[in-house]
Amino acid sequence: MTEQSRKPNQPQWYEYWDPLQGADLQTLIDARNEARRGAFARQMLIWDEVIYSDGLLGMLYSRLIESVSMQGWKIDAADDSPEAQRQQNALEEFYHSVTGLQQAFGQLASAMFYGYAHLQYIEDSWGRRFEFIPQRYWVRPGELNEWQFNPQCYIGVDTGESVEEETLVVMEHRNPILFPATRASFERNHAKVTWDNHMDRYGSAPAIITAPKDASPDIMDALERACKELKSGASIVLPPGCTGEPLKASNINENYFLSRINMADKDQVRFVMAGTLTVLNESGSGTLAGGAHTDSWNSVVSAVCSKVAEAFNASISPLVLGDGEPLARLHITFDTVQTPLQKAEEIAALSDGGVRPEKTEIEEKIGMSIEDTRDPVPVTAAANREPEKAIIPPDAYEQLQQMIYAGLMKGFTDDQYETNQ
Repeated sequence: MTEQSRKPNQPQWYEYWDPLQGADLQTLIDARNEARRGAFARQMLIWDEVIYSDGLLGMLYSRLIESVSMQGWKIDAADDSPEAQRQQNALEEFYHSVTGLQQAFGQLASAMFYGYAHLQYIEDSWGRRFEFIPQRYWVRPGELNEWQFNPQCYIGVDTGESVEEETLVVMEHRNPILFPATRASFERNHAKVTWDNHMDRYGSAPAIITAPKDASPDIMDALERACKELKSGASIVLPPGCTGEPLKASNINENYFLSRINMADKDQVRFVMAGTLTVLNESGSGTLAGGAHTDSWNSVVSAVCSKVAEAFNASISPLVLGDGEPLARLHITFDTVQTPLQKAEEIAALSDGGVRPEKTEIEEKIGMSIEDTRDPVPVTAAANREPEKAIIPPDAYEQLQQMIYAGLMKGFTDDQYETNQ
């Protein structure tokens, strides 16, 4: 199927077209109406470009896809029966022979953003693999009909070539994230453009020139040219005998625009995090808010991994096991991936509790070599030794600093909220 849509030295027509050029909210509505009847090409091309051009949305998309791709997998048997063990061995042998399996997991997870995703199973002289077919090549004439292939990515077309003979892994998501997130992206860009226009208009004081009485046409032309050269938001030459009042700057300050932009940013995070509001808390090292953020993200990735595994089980298990009752299933093992900083925090927590890990254990845990750079403490005689003072552990200073920072940020946030109100 990829060979039909992409040929060497023959670029597709849409590669020369920017779907966001001159686009507005009405463009999104028109594309959505086409998608409702199964013509998805325009909507998918717009969403492709939004992910590419929107930094926040692109980061969230990449993070989710990469998080799913990092997970491992295993085959679970329903019981200890010989048939279940046979099916487990057959599935393990099959999935171990697939090239790029974990990458295919992430590609299928893109259905959470687009609403659907397709993988084509291919077995040839190069081995076994799953090839991702981008969303823009698919059409479906009605929600209850089968998916069809649109190799030329024609816009407005809701019928294509049949794919009944192909082995496909299909994952669908009824509420695609990109539908509301793209709207939030357009609204944020509109707020930025309005902000720029506001600054261009009121960023500098307006200049009004009153021409002298009985000014000649040459003088009026010269004054008009002078106005055009002024770095002013508004300038005008008044004919003789006319009076005017300077324009008053708007009372709207940057907080109004920033609030609108921040709300659009938070909307996009909510859409990706499936409405988990705790991720909007201030994250921090060792704080409850940071833990809530991590837990929310882990729950989202775990749920996506389950949907991806179900899609593979529905399509691949009958291919490998036949028509019998499936007694073994693919399971994507969700593991929380810790950063070196998070691992170091766990070690610090153990130390605060009185546990002293060995240096080799710490290096193995964080995957880095460590070295004590502190100056050695000179050993003094007991008679000359001063009474020991209470030593404050270094992490106590960090915790105090975080508490002060959190208090300052809370006060700043509250003040900004009152200002916006």
